[in-house]
Amino acid sequence: MEWLRSEIKVKARHHGLHEITEHVAEELERLDITDGMVTLYLQHTTAGLCISESFDTSTVHDLEAFLENLAPKGESTNHHAAEGEDISATNKRAVVTGVSLSIPIENGRMMLGTYQGVFLCEHRRQPIERTLLLRVLTI
Repeated sequence: MEWLRSEIKVKARHHGLHEITEHVAEELERLDITDGMVTLYLQHTTAGLCISESFDTSTVHDLEAFLENLAPKGESTNHHAAEGEDISATNKRAVVTGVSLSIPIENGRMMLGTYQGVFLCEHRRQPIERTLLLRVLTI
C-alpha cells in the first residue's frame, strides 16, 4: 500500500455545479493508479463536492435550484457578510454539499455508477479558482 498526493486547480466561471469527473480521471491516469481509493478534498468554505447524475443536464439545474432555495442570499437569518452579501448563504450550502468524497478505483477507473459524475458545487457568484486535493491509497 502506498499513499500518493496530488492536486487539481478548477476554475469555476459562475456559481452552480461544474462536472469535474474528467479532471479527476485524467489526474488518476497521470498518477498511473490501477486499484485503490481516491479521496477528494476541497480546501474552501464556500464550495463543495458531490456525486450526482451526469447524463441528464436538467438534473444539475434542479440541484442548483434546490441549493438556492435551501439557503437563499439575503435571508433574514444571514448575519455574516464580511466577505460579501452572499457569504452566509454560501457557507450554509457548503455544509450541505460537503467538502470531501471517497471513490474506489478498479482497473484504473473510478467505480462510479453508469450515470454518476463528480461535481464541484460552486456557491459564490464571481469566477474563482478552487484547489482540490487528491489523496490516493493504492493497493
